[in-house]
Amino acid sequence: MRIAFDVSYIQRNRAGIGRHALQLARALRDHDTRNEYVFHGWSFRLDEDEIGTLQAPNVSLSVKRIPGDVKRFYWNRLRKPPIEAFVGTVDIFHSTDPMVPPARHAKRIATVHDCAYKKFPALFEPRVLAWDAYVQRALRVADAIVVPSEQTMHDVMEFFKVEKARLHIIHPPVDDIFSYRRDNCGSTEDMSRISKPYVLFVGTIEPRKNLLSIIKAFEHVRREQRDDVDLVIAGKKGWLFEETLHAIETSSEKASIRYREYVSEEELACLYRQAICFVYPSLYEGYGFPVLEAMASGVPVITSNNSAMREFADGVALLVPPDNIHDIADAIHMLVTNEVRRVEMKQRGLHVVKQFSSRQAAQALLTLYGALKQ
Repeated sequence: MRIAFDVSYIQRNRAGIGRHALQLARALRDHDTRNEYVFHGWSFRLDEDEIGTLQAPNVSLSVKRIPGDVKRFYWNRLRKPPIEAFVGTVDIFHSTDPMVPPARHAKRIATVHDCAYKKFPALFEPRVLAWDAYVQRALRVADAIVVPSEQTMHDVMEFFKVEKARLHIIHPPVDDIFSYRRDNCGSTEDMSRISKPYVLFVGTIEPRKNLLSIIKAFEHVRREQRDDVDLVIAGKKGWLFEETLHAIETSSEKASIRYREYVSEEELACLYRQAICFVYPSLYEGYGFPVLEAMASGVPVITSNNSAMREFADGVALLVPPDNIHDIADAIHMLVTNEVRRVEMKQRGLHVVKQFSSRQAAQALLTLYGALKQ
């Protein structure tokens, strides 16, 4: 087979979708030498250096630093030209987002990471909501739809009326860089400033991630329970980030809160490994990449008792109602003060993430590709 795989989201300073695409691309490169791949992407912010590392004897690149708006105008509005005009004849085009391009003969795979904008429209900017008609159309014409979890599968069936037969759950792998076995972290200028135990959050700064509750819970832990810990926040600014940054700047515990908008993969891995616990009480997730990255790093996790987090973390992490500040604070206090519980949760987490290997992801994708080709 000849397969075109979408690498448009593998961008500089990439977030969840880009990291997801990179891991799947690496998995296919590393575990499939039989099929031919074209890694195709359009974006002005493409990480061409990283994409260049994906080349292999059976992998070629077709990438252009073209603004994404240009691609969306032609493919989503004009519905031309077909994907074959850029990559030649292919059997399959695998999109790593919900949109699929027009095609002459290629089977098309769309990817839905979550249905957050359908469940919480008030938390999303108007331009995101405006794309709903295009998403609806793309999911109608896609030959298959990849989702990362049972949660997202059920959400797609509910909101887009997609039949279950076209939905395929494929768990994205966790990058090997997130491992508790790695060497100790070197001391960079920024890392050396964190001299005491810290609670960690990783994710986009937006209302859905519920950082305001984390900050309030942290203030309670510092003020009422007298735990001498810091809070480290790592994540790029998203939609409606201003209220969260204001809460950090005006917090009574501002001196103990450290925010980094962007960290490299290597530093992020260090932040995970050195954290005393990871807290992620999101209002909703279709997968929850950071939860699994923390588990792979040997860090005990506090997360929400809802959506995909419950699916992966029940019995492994401390599950809390995301709207209950006291429960979040109590969970942080327990992990900060209870080393036995931390060790127990670390072992459970390491066992769970064994299910999310690159080989398993590649095998699941190859099974899907084969079924579409028949």
